[in-house]
Amino acid sequence: MNAIARQGVHSLGPGAGTMMAKKKPVDPIPGQSATDEQAARFREAGSTADYPEALHPVEVVAELRSAHYEVEIDSNAAKSPQARSADRSQHQLPGERSSASTSRASQTKNEARCSMLSDLLLQVRKGVLCATLLLFASLSTLVSPQVLRPGEIPEVTTGTVRVMSYNILYGTSRAAGVPWETRGKRVAELVRQLNPDIFGVQEALSSQIDDLLSALPEYATLGEGRRGLIQDEHMNIFYRRDRFRVLKCGTFWLSETPEKTGSQSWGSSLPRIVTWAVLFDKQANKAFLYCNTHFDHPATAQTVRLNSAVVLWKFVKERFPELPVVVTGDLNCSPSEEAMQFLTGKLSVEGITSDFIDTYASLGGSEPTADNGITTFHGYAETPPARRIDYVLVRKGIKPLRAGILIKKIEDAYPSDHHPVWAEVRFE
Repeated sequence: MNAIARQGVHSLGPGAGTMMAKKKPVDPIPGQSATDEQAARFREAGSTADYPEALHPVEVVAELRSAHYEVEIDSNAAKSPQARSADRSQHQLPGERSSASTSRASQTKNEARCSMLSDLLLQVRKGVLCATLLLFASLSTLVSPQVLRPGEIPEVTTGTVRVMSYNILYGTSRAAGVPWETRGKRVAELVRQLNPDIFGVQEALSSQIDDLLSALPEYATLGEGRRGLIQDEHMNIFYRRDRFRVLKCGTFWLSETPEKTGSQSWGSSLPRIVTWAVLFDKQANKAFLYCNTHFDHPATAQTVRLNSAVVLWKFVKERFPELPVVVTGDLNCSPSEEAMQFLTGKLSVEGITSDFIDTYASLGGSEPTADNGITTFHGYAETPPARRIDYVLVRKGIKPLRAGILIKKIEDAYPSDHHPVWAEVRFE
């Protein structure tokens, strides 16, 4: 399970030294169609299949905790009253009155002081409780669960993660009527406007990824081509360098042999992959799994898509059962198709049940119809098909707060034949 970190990802933390080795000339890799320069760049980037086990998420969380709190225990607390009294007698100064000879007035004064302190502590507790309630109330007001109108971009909200999925259309495609050099700038501008913290792309070629990295230097990326190395379509994950730290990452194929590069099964039209990464969110102090994928596209490939969904779920459940999970992708199927029914827990396959949440649907998003103009795939058609086939899915400790389909033109044109879909989520 290999994945390539692209263009000098410097924020990978311990263990990254192996992948950022000194550059040295290499020969092209036999049997690969990559150019000499591309092959060299791949080798320089190295493999990020498995970061050191020392970077297990639980250990990272422990490592990054800002403070440790210890309770100082009074060694006298475990002693009997008689023993404590004997200790006081031994250390009592000449002329000092023992507790037995304390006057009633002094005792009354002490009781009054204790009562006053108790009242003060009670008021402090009430104040803390009120402040906590006000904080939660303000947060719930700032981010009330909602689906935004198509094309609407929300303000950035503190304490959330904004996720996006975007099929950017192959750079060699002529469907848009303009070359990638023009479209790429529009794609980058749309990303800037939505301002995601992390996002997955589909149909990205190696050169397109390089262009996006140049236009969006605040992001780093990881991934590899579906035929291995930098060949063919990539499902790269882009993430903010200053916010996330990569703990582990890799690639697997949606087939009966997921670890075999370029493998296909069930009559699929093309090799299909999942790029995955375990990332540590330094703001939320949480580790989570992110998967990005692109399911097979033919209308007759429903069984292929269903089996692909099962392979994806098995990987998540068997490899990282306790981590929160985000999945982005062009799944090439509507919410009613079996693959999506399985992923969202409405359909069991051979006794296996998934439990992903469709962020858009969970917040009451409107499904596409012939009249409402909602779609995630328009195909540059005069009458776009009413299809929702792109998704942001979450599970296990991630709460969807807002979601939307960004139907928006840049320079009076759509940058791709798909619209980006996004969700704003919070770790629970």
